[in-house]
Amino acid sequence: MDKNCNSSSNKLVEACLVLFGIALIPISLFARNLNDTSHFKPGLPIPTGKYRIATRNFYIVDSSRFDSSGNHFGRNLNFQIWYPAASNHIGSVNYVSPELDRAMVQDKYNNIDSSTLTEWMKLPVNVALNGTSFRGRKFPLLFFLHGFGMSRASYTSIVAQLASDGYIVLSFDSPRSGLMVLPHGQILYTVYDGKPDRKCESMAADASFLLSWVKKNAQTIFGEIRSPIDLNKVGILGHSLGGAAALQACRNDDRFASAVDLDGDPFGKVADSGLKKNTLVLLNEPNYPPERFKEPGSKYSWDSMGLERKNIWLNVFRKNKTVGSYAIRINGTNHFTFTDFPFLTIQYYRNPNAGIIIERLRGLKIITECIESFFTICFEGQKSEKIGAIAANYPETNLYISNQ
Repeated sequence: MDKNCNSSSNKLVEACLVLFGIALIPISLFARNLNDTSHFKPGLPIPTGKYRIATRNFYIVDSSRFDSSGNHFGRNLNFQIWYPAASNHIGSVNYVSPELDRAMVQDKYNNIDSSTLTEWMKLPVNVALNGTSFRGRKFPLLFFLHGFGMSRASYTSIVAQLASDGYIVLSFDSPRSGLMVLPHGQILYTVYDGKPDRKCESMAADASFLLSWVKKNAQTIFGEIRSPIDLNKVGILGHSLGGAAALQACRNDDRFASAVDLDGDPFGKVADSGLKKNTLVLLNEPNYPPERFKEPGSKYSWDSMGLERKNIWLNVFRKNKTVGSYAIRINGTNHFTFTDFPFLTIQYYRNPNAGIIIERLRGLKIITECIESFFTICFEGQKSEKIGAIAANYPETNLYISNQ
C-alpha cells in the first residue's frame, strides 16, 4: 500500500486550503470560533426532489492506458450511477464501506480525526441499491469528478439531490488523484506528482472513457429493456481539481455539452486556450467579520489574493467569447462547502479560518439549484445570457465574472 504517498497528498491538501481561502491568515491571529456547533449532529440530508433514488456500483479497467503511477497498463475505475427510481423503491445503504472507512483512517483523510471517520460507515444514505429505474421518461446524464485527494463518496449529498431532481449522475474515483479501494481490497492512495495539468488530463480521459462505456452499455446498465438515459443531454461537473478536469473534458470531448466547476482553478489547455463550452464556475466567498483583519496588512493580502484569482478567470473567459462563461460567488462558503463535510464533521465549523458559514441545508440548496438551472439552460438551448441571471435568485450569490 502506498502509505509513503500520504504525506505528499496531505501537503497538497494544506496547499489547497491556502489557495482556496481557508488558511490565508494564521490561526493565532483569529482564534475565535464563529459558528455555533452545540447542536451539530452528523448525518446526510434526505434528498428533497420529486423522485426516489437508487444507485448501482461498477468496476471496470481501461486497459488502453497506463495507470497513473506509470508502472503498468490499465486504469482501475470504480464508479457509481445515481438515478431516479421507481416510486415503490425505498431503502438505504451505508455512507461508506468498512474497507473505504479503514482506508480513510489510514490515510488520515483530509486531517479529519479517526473517531469521526470511523462513524461514517454507520451513517445511512436514503437510496435503494440496484433499484429499478423510473419509467416513462429519459433523464439527462451528468458526470461528477471529485477533488484532489478526495473520494467520490464525499459528494453524496450533491449527487443524491441531483438524482432526486431528475438527473442521472455518474460519479467515479480517478486513480491516484483520490482515495479508492478496489474490489479485491487494494487501496490506491493519492499521488502528488507536482503536475496538476497531467492530473486534469487523466481525469478528463477517465470521464470520456466512461461516457463511451455508458453509450455502449446503455441498454443493459439497469437490467431493463429501455434505458432511462438521455444521451443527447450529457454534462460534466466537478469540485476543485475535478472541476478543472471537467473544463478540460469539454475541451477534449464534444460529447460533453457544458460544464460546472465547483471552486476549482483552471489548468493546462483551459488556462492557455480558454473554454470551449458554456461554463458555470461556482466560487467560495468566506464571510469574515471586521476583526478578522485587525493584523496590519492582512486585509490587503486577502484582497490581493482575491484579485489574483479573479484575473485568472477573466483571462480564461476572454479567450473565447463565443461561449457563455460565468462565475458566481456564494457568500458564507469555503472550499469544502462543496462537499459532504458540512453534514459530517464538526471540524468543518471549528476551523477559525472558515469564517461565518452558511447554514448547511441552505448551502446545498443554492449549490444544487445553480447547477440544475445552468444545465437546464444549456440542454434546452436557451440563450447563454440566462446563465448570468442565476445569481439573482439568492441573496447569498453574486455574479462575479462574465464574458458576455
